[in-house]
This record gives sequence, structure tokens and C-alpha cells, in this order.
Amino acid sequence: MTSYGFAEGDIAYAPKHRLYGFTIFAEPDDFWQSQGIDPNDPDLLKKITQWILDNKQYSEDDHFTTDENYESEDNLLYQWITYHILPMRIPKGKLVFHINEYGYNMSRPLTYSIPVYEFYTTLGKRRLFKLIESGASNGVYINRFPITDNGRQGTGEEIGCDPKKVGSLVDADSPKAILEDMTNCVVYPIGAPISYNDEVRNDLQRNRIRFDGMSLFPEAMNNDIRLKKATGEDSKHVYIPNTVRTYNYFENMQQNADMNFVYYNAWNDDWCNLHRDEMKAVGRFDVTFKLPPVPRRGTYEVRYKVLANGNRGIAQIYFGTNPDQLPVTGIPLDLTKDCRNSLTAQEVGWVLDDPNDDDSNAEHDKNMRNNGYMKGPKSINSNDGTERDWNDRENIRHIFVRQTLDPNETYYIRLKSVLDSDRKEFYMDFIEYCAKEIYDNPNVPEDIW
Repeated sequence: MTSYGFAEGDIAYAPKHRLYGFTIFAEPDDFWQSQGIDPNDPDLLKKITQWILDNKQYSEDDHFTTDENYESEDNLLYQWITYHILPMRIPKGKLVFHINEYGYNMSRPLTYSIPVYEFYTTLGKRRLFKLIESGASNGVYINRFPITDNGRQGTGEEIGCDPKKVGSLVDADSPKAILEDMTNCVVYPIGAPISYNDEVRNDLQRNRIRFDGMSLFPEAMNNDIRLKKATGEDSKHVYIPNTVRTYNYFENMQQNADMNFVYYNAWNDDWCNLHRDEMKAVGRFDVTFKLPPVPRRGTYEVRYKVLANGNRGIAQIYFGTNPDQLPVTGIPLDLTKDCRNSLTAQEVGWVLDDPNDDDSNAEHDKNMRNNGYMKGPKSINSNDGTERDWNDRENIRHIFVRQTLDPNETYYIRLKSVLDSDRKEFYMDFIEYCAKEIYDNPNVPEDIW
């Protein structure tokens, strides 16, 4: 393995392979038989197409054909089937990650607390796909939208779920699941049919969409890089080969030649990041990421979370649809600013939560938003508390975009260093999409979780 220098002076190892994989979520044969469709029928494809039409397993915004050109992305059956496929091989234990969410204790690994989830982009036409599990769900579900106790004094846990929003159970323990037979694919039976219909798209838009940076890269899952459960140095810091010097290891990331990109797998560390891990670009960084699609056309905030400290740099952010000509969004972000410093806290508007005064806390959050900032969420925990707490005042969300986004467009974010330094870091944990219906709702304010 080749070693590369890392900002803290440690060693990062390049991955040995670049494997590809797939995950298929499939309705089992007995489901189709219950619908009066024989899986061995020679006209199966036509009959499933008609079933999709009859049961409206599509969105009114979709444009599709119903001919027999099943290899076309415009074909309805092609669109329906590819919504069942993710371009990565997700093993049973990594459908979602239970690590440091609020109320979870790794000494009791099977006792779950608040919902944890992943958002991915499907194969074929780019559409949003949600996997979620909570203490009350009894399994991992696709596109489940529970009711949570998400008040300022709440537990964050699932307290109910509308029967129409339960989603589809991923039956990973079923004997019908194909988990080891294929080297590049797994197949999970599901408990109910799935599709990207209007109800799913509406529910996705009504929820804050928070996605871990590493979820953008199928290669991280396919090559056992993401949150690998190992203690060796070869899994703690992983160097991602440079786009210019070698080849593009992460398809959804472009990087310049003046940086090293390192994934920090903090499995055994108690970092207050989503899933604990983080990504870093070290040097005169210039890095661009392809982002997931939004579910509906509308006004969204796009937010970037930083764990601020003196190792970070100052980055200019660009955002748009043409990766070669992305427009600037605002002034450069100083990623060193943490609110442990009283002057910075005053500038940002950070004020310690008062456990007895929710109204004042809400007003403080409003003041921070007016300055383009938010505290970290309450859902992410460490020994010091949550990302909102006094001991974790370096966890800050930057609101860097507020504009209309379209589900048929592909968006990119570019972060470029404005410093003449080869030791400063770009840091990334998670990014959020938040629809105006959530962040600007006069009746139900956005929750702190």
C-alpha cells in the first residue's frame, strides 16, 4: 500500500481496489401472485407495466413511455425497476449506521433510539431513496416517514407512524435474501412495493434531507472504506487517489493536484460528527462534489456543517448545475470560526441554550439564521453532549444557498481554498437540503434535531 502524508502527521493509505457493486430491493414472487401476476408469465413485463399504471406507481411529473423498449430510460418499467437499485453493494450491517445518535450506546448495539437514516441516489434516472431505522420501527425501512418527539424538550424518538407513511420493510433476515452468492450484488426482499410516486416525493420534501458526505460515493461502500470496523491504520485514514495525478477514484468528486483528500474513519474515536467519521482535503484544495437530487421543485436552503478549529482553512463556495462554470455563493467561509471564542460567538449569534426558556432559545436560533448560521443538530452525540451543547460550540451549520432547485437538474458544490497554504484543511461532515415549507413554516418551526 502507498502511504501519503496527512495534516496531523499520521499516514493515510490508498485503497487496494476500485470495485463496483449494486443493491437490489425486490418485491418477492408471492407479492406478484397476490396481485394476480404469475412471475413465469411470458407477458410478465407487459403485465407489470399495466400494474404500475393501474396502481399509479409513478409521479404526475414523470415523463415516460409504455412501449416495449425496456432498455430506454424513458420507459416506465425501466424507471420503476431502477428505483429499486442503488449503485453500491450495501451489506446487511450497513443499510444504516447506528453509532453516535442521541440516546444510543454502543455497549448495547441492538438497542436503538432515535431514527437514523441514509439518503442515496438511485440507478438510472437520478431520484432520492431513503433508508431508515429507529427503536420503534423493528427493522430498516425504505421511505418511512415517522412522527417523532422532536420538540426542544423531546426525546427525538419515533412515537408513531401514519399507516400510509410506514414504507417498505427491508427483509434482510429472509431466506430469500441473496447476501453472499454474488460478489458485486446483494438482493433484499421487501415487504411492500416501492416507487417514486407523488406521495413519496411530497413526504421527502416535507422532511429535512441530511446526507453524510460519504454517502455521495458508491465506491466507499463497494470497497469497504466507509466506517470499516477495524483498528488498523489502513482503515483509520484512507487516501483517495487524486483526480489529476492518477485517476478519478470517486466518480462524484473532482479534485485538483494541489491537495490530498483523506477519509478519516473515526470508528473508535468519539468525534461529534454524523457517524463520527469525516472527510478532509489538505493543501491548496479545490474540490467539487456531485449532489443528490431534490424530490420536488421548490425553494431550498443548502447547508454545510463544519467542525471548526484552527486546522481548517477558508473556502470559497460555488454552487450550480454546470460543474465547469459554477457561480460563487456569498463571501468565503472561515472554517476556523468556532463559538468558543466570545467575539466569534457574538458575531455568529451563538448563545447557550437555556433549559428553562424555549422561547428565548428559539429567538437565539432565529438570530443565528439571520447571520447565515445554525447550531449543530441535537441528534448527534458525543461524550461532551450533542452538537448543540456548550462543549461542542465548534459545530456550526453554514446556510450558503437559498434558491429554487429542480428535481430534474444535477447540482454541484465546489469548495476552493483562498489561502496560500499547503497545510490548511477543507473539512466535510454532512450537507442538508431544507425546503422553505420547513425552515419558514409559521405554524410548525423547524426542529432542532
